[in-house]
This record gives sequence, C-alpha cells and structure tokens, in this order.
Amino acid sequence: MEKRQMCGDRKMPYFLTNPKWYYRDKYGGLRLAKDAPPEARKSYEEFFKDPEPDENGRVTEY
Repeated sequence: MEKRQMCGDRKMPYFLTNPKWYYRDKYGGLRLAKDAPPEARKSYEEFFKDPEPDENGRVTEY
C-alpha cells in the first residue's frame, strides 16, 4: 500500500518522497535535482503542468 502524505488536496508527488531528488531555489521554488530518476522527473512534470479545462472551459483538476 502506498503511504504518501497529502499535499494540499492531493497526494504528495513522488519526486518529493526523496529529499535528494529536489531542492529549493533562491526564491523558495521547488527544482528537480539532476540525478533524480525518470519516475521522479515524470512526477515533477505532472505536478507542475497546467490543468486542462473541461468541455465547459472550467478547470476542475488540481
């Protein structure tokens, strides 16, 4: 069973499960470490992608 914590109203992204895979830049933003594995890279991209609007133009996914 997966034991990731919640991050706001969704599960903590996979890339945040290992502190070696990310760091905070000088502005406090999250950045992916160069040695992060492919699964962590995919998780990072999914986490920061813009949500797509539904057929009515509303954004319902976060």
